[in-house]
Amino acid sequence: MELDRALEFAAILAWKDFSKVAAPTRVRVECDFGSHASVEHLRIWVIKPKGYQDLAYEYRAEASRQYPAGPRFANGHGSQALTRALTFILGNQGQFSRAADSNRRRILVNPPSEAEYHEATTWMRGLSIGGRADLAITASENVPGPALVFAR
Repeated sequence: MELDRALEFAAILAWKDFSKVAAPTRVRVECDFGSHASVEHLRIWVIKPKGYQDLAYEYRAEASRQYPAGPRFANGHGSQALTRALTFILGNQGQFSRAADSNRRRILVNPPSEAEYHEATTWMRGLSIGGRADLAITASENVPGPALVFAR
């Protein structure tokens, strides 16, 4: 699967949660890659009517003087579905293909149709904890614990 598509699915899964804080017209995912082709900085923006934007989520692989490493939600946003999806995506970056000619990706996600939401939910259901198929999760479950991996 393409990394762009997985990140789009993550945004789709969080759409309802984003809607609790702001009425998104679109969501933009920005992803910067480091020298080893891994995600160095990830930002998710909720684009509201009239073009206003809220930073909803940010991930940094390394800390700086100004910012700690790791994930954080911003501006009142939060989403367990997004957390689960990005935990898997960021923890398993090598399983996704991506354009080799770009160190920065921008993905614009329009309001999802029912079919797109179903496709994203089906993808999420294909994940499990620790590789155990009996622990398969759905997009609406609260699942604490270890990093997510593909079900076999």
